[in-house]
Amino acid sequence: DAKRFPQGRIATVAGLVLVRQRPGTASGIVFITLEDETGIANLIVRPGVFERDRKAARHSQMIVARGKIERQGQVVHVMATSIHEAPRAGESLRVRSRDFH
Repeated sequence: DAKRFPQGRIATVAGLVLVRQRPGTASGIVFITLEDETGIANLIVRPGVFERDRKAARHSQMIVARGKIERQGQVVHVMATSIHEAPRAGESLRVRSRDFH
């Protein structure tokens, strides 16, 4: 909903990493899909952010990301400016993300 998630608003999202994708045609951009009890969040991670926050962005099973909301019609993405491992995450999780590189 555009009122709850307006273009340009800064947001923090967290969740279980479902998928990481780094298409060869995306100029180094990584797409990460998160899920929590409320639904799905789509992250767009530029190469500089990915490299700076590489450990969490590449390996963590649950992450917290902060960034700017971008809307394309009904599709909402978060352009990540930072990514961190979720506090106390990963110790008891048995779910693995599906990573495509």
